[in-house]
Amino acid sequence: MVGNIFNRIGVTPQFKGNYKSVNKKTDNFSDGSSGRRENLKKNGNSEFVCIYSNDTHGSLDNMTKLMTGIRGSQEKLKAKNPITVSTADNLLYENHLNPQLKTDRLTLLLEMVNSMRFDVVGLGNHEFDNGIKFLAKLLKGANFKTITTNLTDMDDFKDLKKEGKFAESCIIERNGQKYGFVAAYPVNDYPMHEKTIDLNKHIAGVVLEKEDFVFSNLNDHKNLNYGLVTEQRFENTQDYLKNEVDKLQKQGVNKIILLSHLGYEYDKKLVEDPKQRAEGIDIIIGGHSHDVIDGINVNDGKNNSGETTYKNLFYSKKGDPVVITQGGCNADYYGILDLWFDKKGKIVVDKAKVPVEAENKLISTKNITPNADLHRKFSEKISDIFKDYPPIGNLTEDVIPDLSRKRENYLLTVTLDGAKQMLAENGIKADMVLANSSFVRAGLTKGPKNEGSVSLPFSFEDKLGYVDLRREQLVNAINQMLDYGNKRGGHDIPQFSSNVKYEVTESQNNQLKLKKLEIDGENIDIVPEPFKPGSTYLDPNEKIYRVAIREFLSYGSVAPQLNFPDPCDDNYVECKYKGTDQSIHLNDCLAYYIKNNKVDSDGNFTLKQPDSPNIKVSIEDDSKTFAHV
Repeated sequence: MVGNIFNRIGVTPQFKGNYKSVNKKTDNFSDGSSGRRENLKKNGNSEFVCIYSNDTHGSLDNMTKLMTGIRGSQEKLKAKNPITVSTADNLLYENHLNPQLKTDRLTLLLEMVNSMRFDVVGLGNHEFDNGIKFLAKLLKGANFKTITTNLTDMDDFKDLKKEGKFAESCIIERNGQKYGFVAAYPVNDYPMHEKTIDLNKHIAGVVLEKEDFVFSNLNDHKNLNYGLVTEQRFENTQDYLKNEVDKLQKQGVNKIILLSHLGYEYDKKLVEDPKQRAEGIDIIIGGHSHDVIDGINVNDGKNNSGETTYKNLFYSKKGDPVVITQGGCNADYYGILDLWFDKKGKIVVDKAKVPVEAENKLISTKNITPNADLHRKFSEKISDIFKDYPPIGNLTEDVIPDLSRKRENYLLTVTLDGAKQMLAENGIKADMVLANSSFVRAGLTKGPKNEGSVSLPFSFEDKLGYVDLRREQLVNAINQMLDYGNKRGGHDIPQFSSNVKYEVTESQNNQLKLKKLEIDGENIDIVPEPFKPGSTYLDPNEKIYRVAIREFLSYGSVAPQLNFPDPCDDNYVECKYKGTDQSIHLNDCLAYYIKNNKVDSDGNFTLKQPDSPNIKVSIEDDSKTFAHV
C-alpha cells in the first residue's frame, strides 16, 4: 500500500504580512471598517471579492491543503458571494513514455481542481505539455469554464466551446454586478517536443511551423529570432485583449479582470502600454513568473517579516487604478482580493488615489490541516494508481525539500547522486550530474513507498544525456544559469550531484553570482569569462568534465544561451542502459538511490538534509555578506 502523502499535522491558516483590517484567525473583516463599508454601499459602490490561485504545478503534496483552504474561505466568505479563479498551470504532469500513468495522474489532478469549485480558469504553458488534443479531451471532465484570449484557431476545442466549457472571455454575475474576464497565454513559451510543437501555430497570431525550429543548433536558429517573435506575440496579445475588452464593454460590462499567465513584468507592460490597449482592465490576477505579491503596494519594499514586497498598484494612462496580484507557485499560497468598484466600474480610491477598504492577502497552505474526507479520498486514489509498482521500503520521516528554486533541494541532490551511480553501473563514467532546481516540485510523506509513489515529486519524465565540457565552458554554463535565474520570480539555479559544491552571493536586488566552485574536493578556478554564445574553447590543457544533464537543459530551456550541444548534435550522447537501446530517465534515479543506499535490514529508510549543504548562499548587505543557508 502506498504511504499517505497528505499526512500532515497543521494549524489554522495564518495570513502572511500585516493587514490593518483583517482578523488573522478568520477570513472575516474587523468591525473597525464596517461603518466605512456601509457608507461605500450607500453611495452605490459594489464590493468585489475574489479567491485566486496560480501555478499549482500538479503539486500533489500540497493540493489537499489548497483545496481545504480555498473551500474553507469560500464558506467563510459566502455572504460576500466571492468569485474563485485560477490563472493556470494546474494540470502539470508530462510523461510521453507511460501513457496510462500520464492519464491517471492528470485525471486525478483535474478532479482536485474541480474540487476547488473555480468559476473560471485560464490556460498556461504546462496545460499543453502533453499536446493540444490530449488537453481538449481532458477538459471534457472539467466543471469550470476555461478561457484564453490570445490563443488562435483552436479547432480542437470546438466541442468544448459548444458545451460552454471554453471561450475567449466570459461574464460572471455576482450580487447584481457583471464582471468580465479575459485571459492571456504566455508569449515567451516555445514548445519543442514532437507532441507539443504544433502549439506554436496558435500563440498570439504568430504562426510558427516545425521547420521554423532548426534542431541542428538550438543556440543559433537560422529561421527564428526568439526575441522578435516574443515581442510580436506580446504586441498581438495586447490587440486581442483590447478587442475582447471592447466586446465585453458593448455588453454592458464595465468591470474587467485579466487572468494573466504572461508573468509580472509583462503584466506591468500591459498597464504601461503607450497605445493604451489595456484601458478597461481593472485587475490583473497573474501567474507564470511565480511572484509572491502580498498586500496592495505603491512601491517595492520589505514587509514586517523582512520579505520583499512588489509594487502592484499601477495606473493606466487615463489615471485609473489597476491592481496586479500573484500567489507564488506549487500550491504554497492562495489569495483573497477584496476591493470596491464605483458605478462607472472604476476601483474606488481616496484622495491619494489608493484603493479604499481594499485588501489583498496571501494565505500560506503550509500549516493547513487537510480536510479528513478529502485526505482519505485522494490518498486512496493515489494508492490505487501506484498499487502494482515494485516495493522499496518504509520512509520513517517526511521529506520536505526547499522548493524555492534558489536554494539546494536535497531530494534533487540524492536523485542526481542516484543518476551518477546508475550511469556508472551502465558503463558511463560521469564526473557530475546536472539539473535545474525546479525538477523536483514536491516532497515525500512518511509511510510505505514503492517505485511509483517515490515518483510523486517529479512532474516531468526526462531522459539523461551527457556532454563533455572544459572548465571554462562549465563555469560559463553555471554563471549563465544563475544569471537567467535572477529574473524576478524566475529563480531556477543549477544543481549537481553531491560531489559538486558551490557558493554564490545574492545581492539586495536578488542577483546571484558564483563565488566558489569545488568538484570532488578540488577548488576550481572561476575567473569570470564573458559569455559568448557559439564561442570556441581552444586551451588544450583545460580539463574536460563529462557532465550528465537532463535533456531539457540541452534545449536551452532554463537559459536560452546555454552552450550545451542539443540532442541532434554529435557532441551530445544520450544515456542508455548497457547493451540496450533503452534510455535512462532521471525520474527513475531516486528509487535507484534509495534501494541501493538507504534501505536498512528492517526495510526502513530516511532522507535527511546533511548539516553542510552543497550549495551555500551569502546575502550581500552594504558590501558585507552573511551566511544564509
